[in-house]
Amino acid sequence: MNNSLFAIAVTSVLSSTVLAESEHHLSLWFHARSTEELSFIHDQVDRFHQIQNEIRIDALALPETGFTQHVIEQDRSGNGPDLIYFHTGNLSYLAWSGTISPLNDLIASNVLDNTLPSVRAQGTYPADSQLYALAPTDSTPVLYGNRALLADTSVEVPTTLDQAWTRLQFENLLAELVEHGQRWPLELGLYQADPEWYMSVFSPIFYSQGADLISRIKWDAHLAANSLFVRDVDDVLSEWFDHQWVVPASKMNGRFYRRQNSALSIATLQHYERYKAELGDNLVVLPMPVLGPYPATTSGNYGWSITQSSEQSGMAARFIEFALSDAEVTAMSKRTLDVPGTHSAIQQSSLYGEGGPLALVVEQLNRIATPRPFHPAYPVIRDSFAQAMANVVAGEDLRGELSVMADRVDGHIRDADGFPPFNNL
Repeated sequence: MNNSLFAIAVTSVLSSTVLAESEHHLSLWFHARSTEELSFIHDQVDRFHQIQNEIRIDALALPETGFTQHVIEQDRSGNGPDLIYFHTGNLSYLAWSGTISPLNDLIASNVLDNTLPSVRAQGTYPADSQLYALAPTDSTPVLYGNRALLADTSVEVPTTLDQAWTRLQFENLLAELVEHGQRWPLELGLYQADPEWYMSVFSPIFYSQGADLISRIKWDAHLAANSLFVRDVDDVLSEWFDHQWVVPASKMNGRFYRRQNSALSIATLQHYERYKAELGDNLVVLPMPVLGPYPATTSGNYGWSITQSSEQSGMAARFIEFALSDAEVTAMSKRTLDVPGTHSAIQQSSLYGEGGPLALVVEQLNRIATPRPFHPAYPVIRDSFAQAMANVVAGEDLRGELSVMADRVDGHIRDADGFPPFNNL
């Protein structure tokens, strides 16, 4: 036997041995926000392989653009994956299309009970109240402050959620900061052309006033756009932008942590380390201001689902349970800086546990977070809302922009015959 044939024979024997030891082969398709998160998923799959030999997972990273539609189409053709990792804002569309399965009877009850309420909320499909996705971590916007710059004002700095500034206190503070020489005291990261970020920054202003982006009873965007509460949202936005309190969209971030001439910044959890490195003890994490009758923020992250077409859903559930173990949730939180998605992992976190510098963020998620709208039209809602807010920031009328948004959203819903059963909920 020549060397080539011998190598082929040895390879064949080894492959047969691996297949004998690994009876279950699962496919995983995923996308994520960053290279760190992408590499984490690959490393996580490797760790899963190291602790057992029964299940092997083939992980494939795909572009975020078109991911949801690609999964749906491939699932229908019989070529879809067993597992997906995706932004849970798209959950309702995936569940409505019949692409993903409920997890309630697949995931152990102790694992489900250990997840945060915000994680379960964003993973629940309103048409049947079943849980279709589980996120190992959660995310929410954060109000950061420069303690040294705030100390020069007459406003007391809040340290708990119950001490959050009211709208009047917050706007008085912004005005006072301008008097102290800050051209734009509030940084919102508006330079980012990311619809999800515009959703994170502006939707809480609507929720705080009792308004919304779409009626979550009738699932009609015009009902939301014509709500009386939108007038109060308009008042807030007009006050902020007419007074030029907000760093313009044409300016890059950096005034808060580099130049340190903006005292406040609403930004992602991922900004914490950079801000801490530049500001040190002057960095303070603040409760979101209560801009209306209700305290409000938003939440949403990437999560795990099992496809309807998977013939090995029980094995896929074992991997999700592994991904939600304390060690894995803690590791992902450290890599991405997101909030650990389980109670037990939070208790072990130096950042998010009791007394940690970001513990307030957990309290906000548990008490005042409103998830993205649970509707199959969410991608259109998100993109239309982001465009509307970008136009408002540029000086356009809020009511007019929301009307344009509502035309797009409701037209999309009509084209899908109301996305039944949402037209009858």
